[in-house]
Amino acid sequence: FWLKFSIAASFSPPTAMASPIGERGMRSAGLNMKTLSGIWRLGSRSGAYTAEITRPGVWRLLGPAEEDVGLFHAETVVALCEGLGVQAPAMVESVSRKRKFQARVRVHKGEIIRDIQCPLNQGAIFVLPSQLNGAEYPSYRSVVTRVAEYRWDNTGGPRGQLACHPAAAQFVLDNASTEADVTDSALGGSCGLTAVDQLLGKSRVNGKAAGRKQAMWLQNGYLNVPKGLAAGHRAEVLKQVQEWYATVRILCTMGLPASGLDPTLAAASPVAHRVSLVYASAVPVSTYNNPASDAAEEAFQRKVGKQLLIAQYFGAMLQAWKEIQAGKDKQPVFLMPLGGGVFNNHVADIADAVACAVEMLEAVAPKEVLAKMDLVMLCFEKSREDLYFCKEFAAKGLLRMAEEPEVTTPLKRKPTVPADTMSPAAKAPQRGPTALRSLTGSTVDTTASPAKRIRLTRRESIDLD
Repeated sequence: FWLKFSIAASFSPPTAMASPIGERGMRSAGLNMKTLSGIWRLGSRSGAYTAEITRPGVWRLLGPAEEDVGLFHAETVVALCEGLGVQAPAMVESVSRKRKFQARVRVHKGEIIRDIQCPLNQGAIFVLPSQLNGAEYPSYRSVVTRVAEYRWDNTGGPRGQLACHPAAAQFVLDNASTEADVTDSALGGSCGLTAVDQLLGKSRVNGKAAGRKQAMWLQNGYLNVPKGLAAGHRAEVLKQVQEWYATVRILCTMGLPASGLDPTLAAASPVAHRVSLVYASAVPVSTYNNPASDAAEEAFQRKVGKQLLIAQYFGAMLQAWKEIQAGKDKQPVFLMPLGGGVFNNHVADIADAVACAVEMLEAVAPKEVLAKMDLVMLCFEKSREDLYFCKEFAAKGLLRMAEEPEVTTPLKRKPTVPADTMSPAAKAPQRGPTALRSLTGSTVDTTASPAKRIRLTRRESIDLD
């Protein structure tokens, strides 16, 4: 059965959804949770978790002996804005020219488990690639049910969840909305976790009113974009997502111990400081459950995907604002490139989505909050995507260089090479007094020249402006 969604206001839960610890907290903020207790197993370790409602859309996760695991949030963007005392801004769909941002982004090459478990990153927020139900599945046809299965998926999302206390990952897997879950209109909400239940409900209602045969729907957390629409209907879908983006839920666990597995996945983490994880998702473009018949359909999928990226990146920044409001002097937010790789999202679209989210944040956040926001694009250390993000951010005026303070894992010092063994090129001094090394590990010259350049290997280079 395809997963369907409803946005009705009242309901009576079926007995099949009963929880071992009672029904309190099963229904909140339009969501019908499937369970509030469970068992996790990871290697030689195992344990139980329970969850209790603290306020609408927020559950406290507890381990054995009332161990505090963290707070799981499923609040919408509009609810986060209301909690901060602001109105949700209109969605910015593109930043096409260079401007002066107050909150800029620095680019960092790293590895997700190592960065999460670095003590210098205590309290940081990490935006992890997941599906729109909070879980991470290898395919829209394959459902993961146990946190231990994440060990066989070496991508950033599963590794990020394995870096932290397993109870949170198991809670998400136990409650993630899948095709196996039946949603009845009498329930008044989706069955299980989903970030887009209200958005999809609105899309379906408006689609029927407009005479469209198809609407967006979820297939095990993978968004299925309508196929074969006329140009006018595509424009209607994009307008609806733009207008209703604030109904997207930001699924996250705040204050989660970084006590999962170490980077080898063979031993337990030696640290126990706390971080926060945001579970966000891109849309597959011309792949998986979204094959594109032509260039126009692929462009439509890219636009829908970018709109959802903007909503989720913006929501993660709102969560960071809440942490600053609670007293943080500096709040690091590690943004992973959602949708890169097999989901076929373009680097330009991902970078533009980040820029749009920052512009929306600056429209509502005070300057003192923006000054405390430490935005970081976390790129995999064995890839070269960091170089392209540097180029994209620099073109928009969003790139923050490495001379500003770091909160990430310290860079390893390179061994000193004796002068008599150095090549003539290596002996040549760097140009200008302000030459420095960027977080990408590439040499950057910040002298006041018309064009700054990031120097790559051999003779390649990327112009920054």
